[in-house]
Amino acid sequence: MKVPLSWLREYVDAPAAPEEAARLLLQAGVGVEAIEGDVLDLEITSNRADLLSILGVAREVGVLLGRPVRVPAPRYAEGARRMDAAWSVSVAALDLCPRYTARAIAGVRIGPSPDWMARRLEASGIRPINNVVDVTNYVLLESGQPLHAFDARRLKGGRVVVRRAAAGEKITALDGREYALSPDMLVIADAERPVAIAGVMGGRETEIGPDTADVLLESAQFDPVSVRRTARRLGLSTESSYRFERGVDYDGVEWASRRAVQLILETAGGAALEGVLEAGGPRPVRPVARVRPARISRVLGMEVPPARVRQILESLGCSVAEREGAFEVAAPPGRRDLRLEADYIEEVARVQGYDAVPCDTRLPQAVPVDPPEEQVREAARSTLAGLGAYEALTWSFAAAGEPNRAPFWTDGPLVPLRDPQGQVDRTLRASLAPGLLGVLETNESYKEPLRPVFEIARIYRKEAAGYGEKTVLGVAAPGDPLAVKGLLERLFERLGIALELRPRDFPFLVPGASAEVVLGGKTVGYVGLAAPELSGLRSAAGVAEIDFEALVPAARLARPYREFNRRPPVERDLSVVLSDGVTWKEVEAVVREAAPATLERLRFLSEYRGKPIPPGHKGWAFSMLFRAADRTLTSEEADAAVQAVLRALESRLGARLR
Repeated sequence: MKVPLSWLREYVDAPAAPEEAARLLLQAGVGVEAIEGDVLDLEITSNRADLLSILGVAREVGVLLGRPVRVPAPRYAEGARRMDAAWSVSVAALDLCPRYTARAIAGVRIGPSPDWMARRLEASGIRPINNVVDVTNYVLLESGQPLHAFDARRLKGGRVVVRRAAAGEKITALDGREYALSPDMLVIADAERPVAIAGVMGGRETEIGPDTADVLLESAQFDPVSVRRTARRLGLSTESSYRFERGVDYDGVEWASRRAVQLILETAGGAALEGVLEAGGPRPVRPVARVRPARISRVLGMEVPPARVRQILESLGCSVAEREGAFEVAAPPGRRDLRLEADYIEEVARVQGYDAVPCDTRLPQAVPVDPPEEQVREAARSTLAGLGAYEALTWSFAAAGEPNRAPFWTDGPLVPLRDPQGQVDRTLRASLAPGLLGVLETNESYKEPLRPVFEIARIYRKEAAGYGEKTVLGVAAPGDPLAVKGLLERLFERLGIALELRPRDFPFLVPGASAEVVLGGKTVGYVGLAAPELSGLRSAAGVAEIDFEALVPAARLARPYREFNRRPPVERDLSVVLSDGVTWKEVEAVVREAAPATLERLRFLSEYRGKPIPPGHKGWAFSMLFRAADRTLTSEEADAAVQAVLRALESRLGARLR
């Protein structure tokens, strides 16, 4: 926002030196990017839309210096011809246009603007066009209220309608480009077609030109979200849309309209029609906040007398009423950022001076502790990385039409993302597996050695109440799914969680080579061999996804102390023949039940199929490690334990010694 000081001084007695004015604004929290001669280039934050005008900056300077602000009072004579006899205005979308006004001037003479106006516009970064268009830009810079002037003779039907665009409608804007409109965009239309994109840009067919004689002047308030969305989709950003997106004030509409009519009559001649046409909803009620002077002193750490608080608030233009030791404060027009008590406390601190706020060096000290989710995340990352897996960071979206999920977390449609034209061109991922397998595919295409990869990230899905997110741990590794299963076993062991797998087929995994991960009786993930529908790899790959949010409360990262056993262990291997239907979970349960308490570790070794093992059977070998805490085990004790295990396998699972 460029502010010529010569223009600013018309409204307030600002400091003569630009450097002094800049310092004054900087101390009040208003950024100054540059000083170019007599012009200050201000950096306006999004919550201070009131500073997007010369009058807004003048009010700020007036508050800081305690000086009055001289706001022009628009005055002009109206002609005998009535507005309502020539025009009608209606709003068909009150949710997007709370207020719309129109005035008309007949018999203008289009020409160049006076030098004083042209210089001010150029100093503010706007190119002069003609006296009518320049007045709308001048008032926009002066008050922050965007305006638009139509060539009234080119409007058809004598009426203006504020409505949503019809499907398939198009408009050629002032920049000469044709834009396709959609029904969620607001337009200004005459009796036949749209003549402006509301709050963004006018149409070329009704622009002010050299032959314009009658002018219809629009001053309105549009919904900020609607203007922002329309501007983004059309790729149009204008001085008007910039201000509408940040919100203009209901009460500023009327003043700006009368001010523009006054200046048009002064610079282009003509006669104003009598009255104004207005349409829209009721005037909004300004929020009232209860401001307690005692709380201001506590928050700022310095005493600010109630009389001074009231003086500051009233100098800002607030309506202040005292009740029960506190102030009931309503924000002035244009200050949409003032709603809560905290907002007014900040204003008091800003005007009183941030340098007056005392500095307390007695800072409390506390040892920072990461939240449980971060602790479990770090434990998982370090464990998997320590096992040789690489952490990946994959895209959270993919082009529309590309596979973007394994259908485990949701069966619903993918969450769409739209481009500026409103077309769905991407979708958010609904699982991590496709991205991780894509990493392996990329490495495979470059003939790089394949290594396990993992990622802890969010997936996105539609839920009953709208859209939802979930943090998921994904793992993918080359080869059969045992590699992924092994990573999960070590990870769960580090987290202090028992890994429980149940055989289950999924449509995106190879049948018979997959399982669901169960925690506390609930399914929290899956592991298996990726099917061709999910993986584009030329070689096999295992994949798993776990609900990371379920792991966090179940994790037990602190390990209890256990005395180191200095007795030597005794290890025995056992090879048995089992039918194909027997699972490792069943074997492990029988072994641990039949073995003595000295069994310290049970480890699967290998599987064999072929002669002399009959069809429908398999040979499994596993290792058992025995160790007692109070003595050295004898060979006889270990052999007896092995025999007990073998007898239990024979009787309960039909096994025989191989």
